Amino acid sequence: MKVLCIGVSSFEFTFPADEFPKENSKYSVTDKVDGSAGLAPTISYLLATWGIETYISSIVGSDDYGNFIRKELESVGVKTEYLDTSFDKPTSMRVSIVNKSTGGKILYDTSESTARIRKEEWALSPDIVVASSKEYHAAMTAFNRFADKITVLVADEYNAETADLCKYAKYVIASKEVAEKISGKQVNLQSPTTLAGIFNILVEKYYRTNFIITLADGGALFAADGQIRVTTGINAKAIDTTSAKDIFAGAFVYSLAVNYDMPKSIQVANIAGGLSTEKIGSHDSIPPLNSVMTALTQKLGGSVAVSNDKPAAGAQPAPTTQAPAQPAVPTQPAAPAQAVEQTQPAAPAAPAPAPTPAAPTSSTNPPPVTAVQGNQPTINNTPTQ
Repeated sequence: MKVLCIGVSSFEFTFPADEFPKENSKYSVTDKVDGSAGLAPTISYLLATWGIETYISSIVGSDDYGNFIRKELESVGVKTEYLDTSFDKPTSMRVSIVNKSTGGKILYDTSESTARIRKEEWALSPDIVVASSKEYHAAMTAFNRFADKITVLVADEYNAETADLCKYAKYVIASKEVAEKISGKQVNLQSPTTLAGIFNILVEKYYRTNFIITLADGGALFAADGQIRVTTGINAKAIDTTSAKDIFAGAFVYSLAVNYDMPKSIQVANIAGGLSTEKIGSHDSIPPLNSVMTALTQKLGGSVAVSNDKPAAGAQPAPTTQAPAQPAVPTQPAAPAQAVEQTQPAAPAAPAPAPTPAAPTSSTNPPPVTAVQGNQPTINNTPTQ
Protein backbone atom coordinates (compact mmCIF):
# COMPACT_ATOMS: atom_id res chain seq x y z
CA MET A 1 0.00 0.00 0.00
CA LYS A 2 1.19 3.51 -0.87
CA VAL A 3 -0.05 6.62 0.94
CA LEU A 4 0.30 10.19 -0.31
CA CYS A 5 0.12 12.70 2.56
CA ILE A 6 -0.63 16.35 1.67
CA GLY A 7 -0.41 19.14 4.23
CA VAL A 8 1.51 21.83 6.07
CA SER A 9 4.96 21.16 7.53
CA SER A 10 6.19 23.07 10.57
CA PHE A 11 9.12 23.10 12.96
CA GLU A 12 7.88 23.13 16.54
CA PHE A 13 9.33 24.15 19.89
CA THR A 14 7.40 22.73 22.86
CA PHE A 15 8.00 24.11 26.35
CA PRO A 16 6.49 22.18 29.28
CA ALA A 17 5.49 24.40 32.21
CA ASP A 18 4.00 23.95 35.65
CA GLU A 19 1.61 26.81 34.94
CA PHE A 20 0.80 29.12 32.06
CA PRO A 21 3.04 32.20 31.83
CA LYS A 22 1.97 35.48 33.35
CA GLU A 23 2.38 38.84 31.67
CA ASN A 24 5.63 40.73 32.38
CA SER A 25 7.26 37.61 33.80
CA LYS A 26 10.51 35.85 32.93
CA TYR A 27 10.89 32.08 32.99
CA SER A 28 14.05 29.98 32.85
CA VAL A 29 13.58 27.06 30.49
CA THR A 30 15.23 23.86 31.66
CA ASP A 31 13.44 21.47 29.35
CA LYS A 32 12.09 21.63 25.81
CA VAL A 33 11.22 19.36 22.91
CA ASP A 34 11.71 20.41 19.30
CA GLY A 35 11.28 18.80 15.91
CA SER A 36 8.94 18.36 12.97
CA ALA A 37 5.24 19.02 13.42
CA GLY A 38 2.10 19.66 11.40
CA LEU A 39 -0.29 17.25 9.75
CA ALA A 40 1.88 16.11 6.83
CA PRO A 41 5.10 15.31 8.77
CA THR A 42 3.25 13.77 11.72
CA ILE A 43 1.05 11.44 9.68
CA SER A 44 3.93 10.58 7.33
CA TYR A 45 6.26 9.83 10.25
CA LEU A 46 3.67 7.63 11.96
CA LEU A 47 2.85 5.65 8.82
CA ALA A 48 6.52 5.07 7.93
CA THR A 49 7.42 3.89 11.43
CA TRP A 50 4.34 1.62 11.38
CA GLY A 51 5.51 0.01 8.14
CA ILE A 52 3.50 1.79 5.42
CA GLU A 53 5.16 3.16 2.26
CA THR A 54 4.51 6.90 2.55
CA TYR A 55 5.12 9.95 0.36
CA ILE A 56 4.88 13.47 1.77
CA SER A 57 3.64 16.38 -0.34
CA SER A 58 4.39 19.63 1.46
CA ILE A 59 6.69 22.65 1.41
CA VAL A 60 9.44 23.95 3.70
CA GLY A 61 11.78 26.93 3.59
CA SER A 62 15.38 26.84 2.39
CA ASP A 63 16.61 27.08 5.97
CA ASP A 64 17.95 24.87 8.73
CA TYR A 65 14.47 24.05 9.98
CA GLY A 66 13.36 22.86 6.54
CA ASN A 67 16.52 20.76 6.20
CA PHE A 68 15.87 19.22 9.61
CA ILE A 69 12.30 18.25 8.67
CA ARG A 70 13.48 16.64 5.44
CA LYS A 71 16.27 14.65 7.12
CA GLU A 72 14.10 13.56 10.04
CA LEU A 73 11.43 12.17 7.70
CA GLU A 74 13.98 10.46 5.47
CA SER A 75 15.56 8.84 8.53
CA VAL A 76 12.41 6.73 9.04
CA GLY A 77 11.85 6.01 5.35
CA VAL A 78 9.36 8.70 4.28
CA LYS A 79 9.71 9.46 0.55
CA THR A 80 10.44 13.20 0.21
CA GLU A 81 10.63 13.79 -3.55
CA TYR A 82 7.39 15.82 -3.29
CA LEU A 83 8.59 17.86 -0.31
CA ASP A 84 9.13 21.19 -2.06
CA THR A 85 11.44 24.04 -1.00
CA SER A 86 10.41 27.69 -0.92
CA PHE A 87 13.13 30.28 -1.45
CA ASP A 88 10.72 33.15 -0.73
CA LYS A 89 9.26 32.21 2.65
CA PRO A 90 10.74 30.47 5.67
CA THR A 91 9.63 27.17 7.17
CA SER A 92 6.44 27.42 9.18
CA MET A 93 7.09 27.68 12.92
CA ARG A 94 5.06 26.57 15.94
CA VAL A 95 5.72 27.39 19.59
CA SER A 96 3.69 25.42 22.12
CA ILE A 97 3.56 26.07 25.86
CA VAL A 98 2.10 23.06 27.65
CA ASN A 99 0.67 23.16 31.15
CA LYS A 100 1.80 19.80 32.55
CA SER A 101 -0.69 19.85 35.39
CA THR A 102 -3.80 20.27 33.19
CA GLY A 103 -2.73 19.13 29.71
CA GLY A 104 -3.79 22.51 28.32
CA LYS A 105 -1.68 24.46 25.85
CA ILE A 106 -0.98 27.82 24.25
CA LEU A 107 0.02 27.45 20.60
CA TYR A 108 1.62 30.07 18.35
CA ASP A 109 1.55 29.05 14.68
CA THR A 110 2.89 30.88 11.60
CA SER A 111 1.58 28.40 9.01
CA GLU A 112 -1.11 30.75 7.68
CA SER A 113 1.56 33.14 6.36
CA THR A 114 3.97 30.57 4.91
CA ALA A 115 4.16 29.11 1.41
CA ARG A 116 1.59 26.73 -0.04
CA ILE A 117 2.30 23.55 -2.04
CA ARG A 118 3.31 24.20 -5.64
CA LYS A 119 4.56 20.76 -6.71
CA GLU A 120 1.42 18.85 -7.70
CA GLU A 121 2.75 16.51 -10.40
CA TRP A 122 2.77 13.35 -8.31
CA ALA A 123 4.35 10.63 -10.44
CA LEU A 124 2.87 7.75 -8.47
CA SER A 125 -0.39 5.91 -8.05
CA PRO A 126 -1.21 5.97 -4.34
CA ASP A 127 -3.72 3.64 -2.77
CA ILE A 128 -4.71 6.26 -0.17
CA VAL A 129 -4.56 10.07 -0.28
CA VAL A 130 -4.82 11.98 3.01
CA ALA A 131 -4.92 15.76 2.83
CA SER A 132 -5.30 18.78 5.09
CA SER A 133 -8.06 21.25 4.33
CA LYS A 134 -5.45 24.01 4.73
CA GLU A 135 -3.91 22.94 1.40
CA TYR A 136 -7.10 23.45 -0.61
CA HIS A 137 -5.67 23.58 -4.12
CA ALA A 138 -3.34 20.59 -3.70
CA ALA A 139 -6.05 18.59 -1.91
CA MET A 140 -8.66 19.29 -4.61
CA THR A 141 -6.18 18.44 -7.37
CA ALA A 142 -5.32 15.14 -5.68
CA PHE A 143 -8.96 14.24 -4.98
CA ASN A 144 -9.69 14.85 -8.66
CA ARG A 145 -6.68 12.97 -10.02
CA PHE A 146 -7.06 10.02 -7.65
CA ALA A 147 -10.85 9.92 -7.48
CA ASP A 148 -10.82 6.12 -7.74
CA LYS A 149 -8.61 5.79 -4.65
CA ILE A 150 -9.35 6.05 -0.94
CA THR A 151 -9.38 9.77 -0.08
CA VAL A 152 -9.26 11.18 3.45
CA LEU A 153 -9.72 14.84 4.36
CA VAL A 154 -8.61 16.17 7.74
CA ALA A 155 -10.83 19.22 8.27
CA ASP A 156 -8.60 21.53 10.33
CA GLU A 157 -11.02 24.44 10.35
CA TYR A 158 -14.39 25.39 8.91
CA ASN A 159 -14.56 27.69 5.91
CA ALA A 160 -15.95 27.62 2.37
CA GLU A 161 -12.95 25.68 1.10
CA THR A 162 -13.32 22.98 3.76
CA ALA A 163 -17.03 22.66 2.97
CA ASP A 164 -16.15 22.28 -0.72
CA LEU A 165 -13.54 19.58 -0.11
CA CYS A 166 -15.94 17.57 2.05
CA LYS A 167 -17.94 16.78 -1.09
CA TYR A 168 -15.08 14.87 -2.70
CA ALA A 169 -13.43 12.90 0.11
CA LYS A 170 -14.53 9.37 0.95
CA TYR A 171 -13.68 9.99 4.63
CA VAL A 172 -13.66 13.28 6.52
CA ILE A 173 -12.08 13.57 9.97
CA ALA A 174 -13.69 16.70 11.41
CA SER A 175 -13.32 18.37 14.78
CA LYS A 176 -16.34 18.91 16.99
CA GLU A 177 -16.19 22.62 16.11
CA VAL A 178 -16.26 21.91 12.35
CA ALA A 179 -19.20 19.51 12.75
CA GLU A 180 -21.09 22.07 14.81
CA LYS A 181 -20.59 24.78 12.18
CA ILE A 182 -21.67 22.51 9.32
CA SER A 183 -24.75 21.24 11.16
CA GLY A 184 -25.67 24.41 13.05
CA LYS A 185 -26.12 22.33 16.23
CA GLN A 186 -24.10 22.06 19.43
CA VAL A 187 -22.61 18.67 20.32
CA ASN A 188 -24.07 17.29 23.56
CA LEU A 189 -22.40 14.05 24.66
CA GLN A 190 -25.22 13.40 27.13
CA SER A 191 -27.88 13.41 24.40
CA PRO A 192 -27.89 10.51 21.91
CA THR A 193 -30.73 12.21 20.03
CA THR A 194 -28.61 15.33 19.51
CA LEU A 195 -25.61 13.32 18.34
CA ALA A 196 -27.77 11.41 15.86
CA GLY A 197 -29.36 14.67 14.70
CA ILE A 198 -25.96 16.19 13.92
CA PHE A 199 -24.99 13.08 11.99
CA ASN A 200 -28.28 13.18 10.05
CA ILE A 201 -27.52 16.72 8.89
CA LEU A 202 -24.00 15.81 7.80
CA VAL A 203 -25.36 12.82 5.87
CA GLU A 204 -27.93 14.94 4.07
CA LYS A 205 -25.40 17.60 3.11
CA TYR A 206 -22.60 15.17 2.17
CA TYR A 207 -24.31 11.87 1.50
CA ARG A 208 -21.28 10.28 -0.22
CA THR A 209 -18.93 11.01 2.68
CA ASN A 210 -18.13 9.00 5.79
CA PHE A 211 -17.66 11.43 8.69
CA ILE A 212 -15.55 10.81 11.77
CA ILE A 213 -16.11 13.57 14.32
CA THR A 214 -13.41 13.94 16.97
CA LEU A 215 -14.97 15.00 20.26
CA ALA A 216 -11.97 16.22 22.29
CA ASP A 217 -12.28 14.42 25.64
CA GLY A 218 -15.30 12.48 24.34
CA GLY A 219 -13.55 10.24 21.81
CA ALA A 220 -15.01 10.16 18.30
CA LEU A 221 -18.43 9.84 16.65
CA PHE A 222 -18.86 7.73 13.52
CA ALA A 223 -21.27 5.45 11.64
CA ALA A 224 -20.85 1.72 11.02
CA ASP A 225 -23.18 -1.19 10.27
CA GLY A 226 -26.30 0.96 10.39
CA GLN A 227 -25.41 2.48 13.74
CA ILE A 228 -24.05 5.79 14.95
CA ARG A 229 -21.36 4.94 17.48
CA VAL A 230 -19.16 6.84 19.93
CA THR A 231 -15.79 5.67 21.22
CA THR A 232 -15.16 5.14 24.90
CA GLY A 233 -12.09 6.32 26.79
CA ILE A 234 -8.71 4.78 27.55
CA ASN A 235 -8.02 6.77 30.75
CA ALA A 236 -4.71 8.22 29.59
CA LYS A 237 -3.11 10.95 31.70
CA ALA A 238 -2.98 13.84 29.26
CA ILE A 239 0.10 16.08 29.35
CA ASP A 240 0.26 17.46 25.80
CA THR A 241 -2.69 17.23 23.37
CA THR A 242 -1.14 19.37 20.61
CA SER A 243 -0.65 16.62 17.99
CA ALA A 244 -3.28 14.12 19.17
CA LYS A 245 -5.62 14.94 16.27
CA ASP A 246 -2.91 14.36 13.64
CA ILE A 247 -1.86 11.11 15.32
CA PHE A 248 -5.51 10.01 15.44
CA ALA A 249 -5.75 10.69 11.69
CA GLY A 250 -2.48 8.89 10.95
CA ALA A 251 -3.57 5.80 12.87
CA PHE A 252 -6.92 5.83 11.06
CA VAL A 253 -5.16 5.94 7.67
CA TYR A 254 -2.92 3.06 8.79
CA SER A 255 -6.05 1.08 9.65
CA LEU A 256 -7.49 1.71 6.19
CA ALA A 257 -4.20 0.58 4.66
CA VAL A 258 -4.34 -2.78 6.48
CA ASN A 259 -8.07 -3.25 5.75
CA TYR A 260 -9.51 -2.95 9.24
CA ASP A 261 -13.26 -2.37 9.38
CA MET A 262 -14.61 0.97 10.56
CA PRO A 263 -15.11 0.17 14.28
CA LYS A 264 -11.61 -1.29 14.59
CA SER A 265 -10.09 1.59 12.58
CA ILE A 266 -11.65 4.13 14.93
CA GLN A 267 -10.59 2.07 17.95
CA VAL A 268 -6.95 2.01 16.78
CA ALA A 269 -7.04 5.74 16.02
CA ASN A 270 -8.61 6.53 19.38
CA ILE A 271 -6.00 4.51 21.27
CA ALA A 272 -3.11 6.09 19.35
CA GLY A 273 -4.45 9.61 19.87
CA GLY A 274 -5.03 8.95 23.57
CA LEU A 275 -1.60 7.41 24.21
CA SER A 276 0.08 10.31 22.39
CA THR A 277 -1.17 12.80 24.97
CA GLU A 278 0.97 11.20 27.66
CA LYS A 279 4.18 12.57 26.08
CA ILE A 280 5.46 16.00 25.09
CA GLY A 281 5.98 16.97 21.44
CA SER A 282 4.72 15.76 18.08
CA HIS A 283 6.87 12.94 16.72
CA ASP A 284 8.13 12.10 20.20
CA SER A 285 4.54 11.41 21.24
CA ILE A 286 3.69 8.97 18.42
CA PRO A 287 3.13 5.63 20.20
CA PRO A 288 4.83 2.51 18.82
CA LEU A 289 2.52 0.23 16.86
CA ASN A 290 3.03 -2.62 19.34
CA SER A 291 1.86 -0.40 22.21
CA VAL A 292 -1.34 0.39 20.32
CA MET A 293 -1.91 -3.27 19.48
CA THR A 294 -1.37 -4.26 23.11
CA ALA A 295 -3.99 -1.72 24.19
CA LEU A 296 -6.28 -3.04 21.45
CA THR A 297 -6.11 -6.56 22.89
CA GLN A 298 -7.13 -5.08 26.24
CA LYS A 299 -10.28 -3.80 24.50
CA LEU A 300 -9.47 -0.17 25.25
CA GLY A 301 -10.93 2.61 23.13
CA GLY A 302 -13.95 0.58 22.01
CA SER A 303 -17.28 2.07 21.00
CA VAL A 304 -20.94 1.95 22.00
CA ALA A 305 -24.00 2.62 19.86
CA VAL A 306 -26.06 5.77 20.16
CA SER A 307 -28.28 4.55 17.30
CA ASN A 308 -29.23 1.06 16.12
CA ASP A 309 -31.66 1.61 13.25
CA LYS A 310 -30.76 -0.05 9.97
CA PRO A 311 -30.12 2.49 7.19
CA ALA A 312 -32.74 2.88 4.53
CA ALA A 313 -31.75 1.74 1.05
CA GLY A 314 -30.78 4.11 -1.72
CA ALA A 315 -29.42 7.63 -2.01
CA GLN A 316 -30.35 10.60 -4.15
CA PRO A 317 -28.48 10.96 -7.48
CA ALA A 318 -25.28 12.94 -7.32
CA PRO A 319 -25.23 16.47 -8.77
CA THR A 320 -23.47 16.60 -12.12
CA THR A 321 -21.73 19.90 -11.58
CA GLN A 322 -19.77 21.33 -8.69
CA ALA A 323 -21.43 24.06 -6.71
CA PRO A 324 -19.54 27.23 -5.80
CA ALA A 325 -17.10 26.87 -2.89
CA GLN A 326 -19.80 27.19 -0.25
CA PRO A 327 -21.23 24.61 2.17
CA ALA A 328 -23.79 22.45 0.43
CA VAL A 329 -27.36 23.25 1.49
CA PRO A 330 -30.03 20.54 1.50
CA THR A 331 -33.30 21.24 -0.28
CA GLN A 332 -35.21 20.22 2.84
CA PRO A 333 -34.18 19.79 6.47
CA ALA A 334 -32.93 16.42 7.66
CA ALA A 335 -35.61 14.21 9.12
CA PRO A 336 -35.63 14.51 12.91
CA ALA A 337 -34.21 11.55 14.80
CA GLN A 338 -36.88 9.47 16.52
CA ALA A 339 -36.22 7.91 19.87
CA VAL A 340 -36.50 4.17 20.42
CA GLU A 341 -36.00 2.14 23.54
CA GLN A 342 -32.48 1.12 24.60
CA THR A 343 -32.35 -2.69 24.79
CA GLN A 344 -29.08 -3.11 26.68
CA PRO A 345 -26.93 -0.98 29.00
CA ALA A 346 -24.14 1.10 27.53
CA ALA A 347 -20.56 -0.13 27.77
CA PRO A 348 -18.37 1.66 30.33
CA ALA A 349 -16.38 4.07 30.05
CA ALA A 350 -6.21 31.93 -0.74
CA PRO A 351 -5.36 29.48 -3.15
CA ALA A 352 -5.62 29.34 -6.94
CA PRO A 353 -8.87 27.79 -8.20
CA ALA A 354 -8.64 24.05 -8.75
CA PRO A 355 -10.16 22.02 -11.59
CA THR A 356 -13.65 20.74 -10.87
CA PRO A 357 -13.38 17.06 -9.93
CA ALA A 358 -15.64 14.48 -11.42
CA ALA A 359 -18.42 13.55 -9.02
CA PRO A 360 -18.25 10.02 -7.59
CA THR A 361 -20.77 7.62 -9.02
CA SER A 362 -21.96 5.92 -5.85
CA SER A 363 -22.71 6.63 -2.24
CA THR A 364 -20.60 5.15 0.56
CA ASN A 365 -22.30 6.84 3.51
CA PRO A 366 -25.43 5.52 5.24
CA PRO A 367 -28.57 7.67 5.09
CA PRO A 368 -29.98 9.28 8.23
CA VAL A 369 -30.43 7.02 11.22
CA THR A 370 -32.42 7.11 14.43
CA ALA A 371 -31.22 7.89 17.94
CA VAL A 372 -31.46 5.54 20.86
CA GLN A 373 -32.51 6.88 24.22
CA GLY A 374 -31.66 5.34 27.54
CA ASN A 375 -28.47 5.22 29.57
CA GLN A 376 -25.84 7.39 27.89
CA PRO A 377 -22.37 5.78 27.82
CA THR A 378 -19.84 7.31 30.17
CA ILE A 379 -17.13 8.88 28.06
CA ASN A 380 -13.73 9.36 29.65
CA ASN A 381 -11.23 9.83 26.91
CA THR A 382 -8.17 11.97 26.36
CA PRO A 383 -8.48 14.80 23.84
CA THR A 384 -8.00 14.21 20.12
CA GLN A 385 -8.33 17.92 19.37
